[in-house]
Amino acid sequence: GYVSILLLCVCAPFPALFATMSFCCKWVTAPAARCLFLIASFGARAHALYLPARSMLWVVAIALLLAALLRLVRMRTSLRLSPRSDRRNRTVTVVLLISSFFLFMCYGVVKWKQHVWRVLFVDVGQGDATLLVSPQGHAFLIDGGDAGSGFYTLIPAMRYLGVRVIDVALVTHGHQDHAAGVMELLRVDMVRHLVIGERCPSFANEKLMSSSGKVHSVEPDISGDLLELAKERGVPVTTVCEGDRFKFDDALCHVVSASSTSYDLNDASLVLKVQIDGINLLFTGDITQKRERILMKEGADVQCQLLHVPHHGSGTSCTSAFINATEAKAAVISSGERNRFGHPHQDTLLRLDEAGLSVFRTDLQGAIFLIIKERTGTITSWLGD
Repeated sequence: GYVSILLLCVCAPFPALFATMSFCCKWVTAPAARCLFLIASFGARAHALYLPARSMLWVVAIALLLAALLRLVRMRTSLRLSPRSDRRNRTVTVVLLISSFFLFMCYGVVKWKQHVWRVLFVDVGQGDATLLVSPQGHAFLIDGGDAGSGFYTLIPAMRYLGVRVIDVALVTHGHQDHAAGVMELLRVDMVRHLVIGERCPSFANEKLMSSSGKVHSVEPDISGDLLELAKERGVPVTTVCEGDRFKFDDALCHVVSASSTSYDLNDASLVLKVQIDGINLLFTGDITQKRERILMKEGADVQCQLLHVPHHGSGTSCTSAFINATEAKAAVISSGERNRFGHPHQDTLLRLDEAGLSVFRTDLQGAIFLIIKERTGTITSWLGD
């Protein structure tokens, strides 16, 4: 500080010298300023960085490899040893390298033979978010919860499962409690591909009314903002229609419903059936009883082993006829603890119980885990029963 003031006083009477000194100071300090800016940017994005989880086999293999490399460096830099000591060091180093290589091979074989799908119904409060991770480590996200869920819930869940990025994010409809978390992941470049359903642009961010003037929904449709953000971040977008089928690794996905003409944004939800190793999962978004009746009338394929209950267990969804049509054995309800909507509704819980389904709830049990291996699904919860 004092040096700068002194230079200013000395150079002020001489404009040419002052300009020269200013240029030199800028030339010296500019790289340092750029470095500080990069460090600050790195720190601002630190919430999206992590070390992926690995098995103990992998950790031991790395430790042995590092030990072997350290011995090699020590042998090259140390003084000349006796032939006997030199042979012993070489033997130990070779054994470490072979052991490390063997453990890496074992780790690869274990990962190859494991072939386990992991499905996590994330506890995002009053919203929906389901993360499916294939045996290859690819991640498929269905909805992303409300604002804050992306940064504070989904990214930690991804870290827990060893996932670095979402390969495909599917948004069932544009309500904030399903789409806002996906937007947060888009902002930090953690989504590679976005999938949405068709939606009438005139309905975006407006109250949806029928021809009679009756208000069907007052919640904003943020799918327009979602598409704009995806375009800004350079993320490709695929629009799916009812009847479309696609594969995600070895999972078969079938779009059972994708109404783009409904006046109710809930009924415009994508209904997606995912078949994994013979196990069928049905994701229903926020469809109401009206849409359920239409699907059953059309003979839609809703048969599944696990039903993701529509609209957080609302009393306006999940009729007995629809539950029976799914032939499901278990159901997952995503809702917030003591939420203001009263989800799940007691009538819905009663209908599920009468149908004999095992019910798992994120508001009571936290995150719900489904492990699919060898055509068998095992369900556990974060907080237990």
